[in-house]
Amino acid sequence: MTITHPAPTHPGPTVTATIIRSPLDIEHAVELVQFFHHGMPQGILPLPRVAALELTARLDEPPTNEPYLTADVVADVLAAFDPKFEHTVDQWTRELITLIMCASTEQRRQISGAYAALVAAVSIGDGEDGTGRLRRLHEELLAQTSARP
Repeated sequence: MTITHPAPTHPGPTVTATIIRSPLDIEHAVELVQFFHHGMPQGILPLPRVAALELTARLDEPPTNEPYLTADVVADVLAAFDPKFEHTVDQWTRELITLIMCASTEQRRQISGAYAALVAAVSIGDGEDGTGRLRRLHEELLAQTSARP
């Protein structure tokens, strides 16, 4: 008997991640996530357990079509570009934004499959008058949020 599976509707992931399990099979507050690019190990990142589970799940999902920019996402990225902007960003998000800022175009494309909004906001920040554009976008999104009933 031959079992066939339909071809995936999206290209296979070139970046994958797995949680390195404890040899004692203990759940930890912080997990080690190992990243692979085309099957080759690329590095290990310690992450809070919830973030590690979310990241590995997102990398298994097909990429989203559109980034969903919110005032919070834009504020997180704006805080990374402008230290004078008063906004508290958790360590995990700040490190992810820093990773995106340092990533090549191809790496950003791959990361956008899981974090499209962050990649889009960082790309805006990298552009001409990026900080100004992020500030205006943040104000616009805040106004839209407060206008909703």
